[in-house]
Amino acid sequence: MDHLRFGIAGVGGQGKKHLCNCLRSKDIDLVAVADCSKPILSRISRLGTGIRTYNDYREMISKEKLDAVIIALPNYLHEDCTIIAAENGCDILIEKPLSRNTEEGKRIADKERETGVRLMVGMCHRFITSCQKLKKEIDTGTLGRIDFASGLFFTGPFFTGRKVPEWMFDPVKIGGGALLDAGCHVIDLFLWFFGGVHSVVGHTESILNLGYDDYAEVLMRFKNGVNALAVASWRTRIPCYRIEIAGEHGRRMALSEKFSILDIGLGKGLLSFVKESISQRIKGRPFLPLGDDIYYKELDYFVKCIINDEEPKPNADDWLKVAEVIDFVYNSERERNESTAD
Repeated sequence: MDHLRFGIAGVGGQGKKHLCNCLRSKDIDLVAVADCSKPILSRISRLGTGIRTYNDYREMISKEKLDAVIIALPNYLHEDCTIIAAENGCDILIEKPLSRNTEEGKRIADKERETGVRLMVGMCHRFITSCQKLKKEIDTGTLGRIDFASGLFFTGPFFTGRKVPEWMFDPVKIGGGALLDAGCHVIDLFLWFFGGVHSVVGHTESILNLGYDDYAEVLMRFKNGVNALAVASWRTRIPCYRIEIAGEHGRRMALSEKFSILDIGLGKGLLSFVKESISQRIKGRPFLPLGDDIYYKELDYFVKCIINDEEPKPNADDWLKVAEVIDFVYNSERERNESTAD
């Protein structure tokens, strides 16, 4: 099979990682990118790779004969770009969140089914090695009955030192805060681990006065009896990622390599960094920042699904299960606030 012709819509932030990974892949011919930033497009043009640049993703998708599009645009543009890509027969890898709410997600899912394209939501935490090991142990029954799970994801755009895009300060354009952005990862993992949800209780807070949440807690009870607590925060200056499963035969923990220096200590964290660096160089690949290999694994899986004519996961329907939990929490919090005001 010839190389797959890819385009990227949005090459700032996360899109830059996708660009680098496309250039690393032996199965991808990255033919075009689109972004509204002229400086970003100018830098890409100077790479000398022959990648064509557009300042409008609509023009890129209509002019280029693409097999697939990676969408790394602001949240409020996801629906428009996804529908245009699907109508042009492009398979789609889209950054989370797929949609700002369930209704928007349903329209995207309907278009996916109507056009028959493949759509994968970039829930990259499914590609963290320790999370994959947890999934295997749960599925094989190694831990026996699972009683409780917890997940902490403390991150966010406001303490990274990078400029925060204007659209992220608009509650309508972003659609939600810590819960939608970070909490969705933990919720998706728990749905992947444990299946259908029986009930949800949630709470959100905002001390940064953004017009949306900067902290959220979600307690989910699953149909198989597991209780799981997901906590997401944009407040902390020190990132944290930790997934813990308590079963009748033992307890397991999953950490992100990206934050391992903070989570498991400086010595072990640096050792992990050095081992990954050596491994990448042995394979003849450019070294990725610690923990960013999950994005390459995600892309490689998506490409294999296209080549093998398989349905990638998670798809739009999988995202809708996450969106329903998030919407329930947001709506419940809104109703509580309205009743308090009355």
